[in-house]
Amino acid sequence: MSGDGVTSKYGDGTYTGYVKWFNRTGGWGFLTVTDEEFQGDDIFVYWNSLNVGEEQYRYLLNDEPVTFKISFNKDAKHPYQATDVTGVSGKLMCERRNDKYKTRDASSGDGEKQHRRPTHRGAGPRGRRGGRGGRATRPTYTDEQGNVWTMATPRKQGRRTNQRSEQGDVAH
Repeated sequence: MSGDGVTSKYGDGTYTGYVKWFNRTGGWGFLTVTDEEFQGDDIFVYWNSLNVGEEQYRYLLNDEPVTFKISFNKDAKHPYQATDVTGVSGKLMCERRNDKYKTRDASSGDGEKQHRRPTHRGAGPRGRRGGRGGRATRPTYTDEQGNVWTMATPRKQGRRTNQRSEQGDVAH
């Protein structure tokens, strides 16, 4: 509430809603109230209003269900602002994600993070023999006369080639 005789229409209660959208880079966004009396109202939220258990990167996900209080400041660009924002079940999604990684790191055994080497698609490491490695084997078929046939795969549409077309132009 404001001390200038102007009061908030929301009061001091706790409200439920969902994240309409949140800009992680700017650290701000809007929550939409789902309580009956004020259903559909959009409330401004800033990252420092997110109530998390420990220091971490704070953010909201679109459509995340939340509970919050609403403060009023008639001089602000957005007079109604969300405060004390938490997840409906207690934790925000950013906290749950952080907890997920902590438990994964703790289950590695000695408490140290285990770093995996990046995996590359293809038959071998990059850089060898100028590319991805060997080709995958194609299905074969042997007919009654003993001839071996290899399955041919059609070229994908829109694939660029360096071959010349029938008119003599370079294919695009």
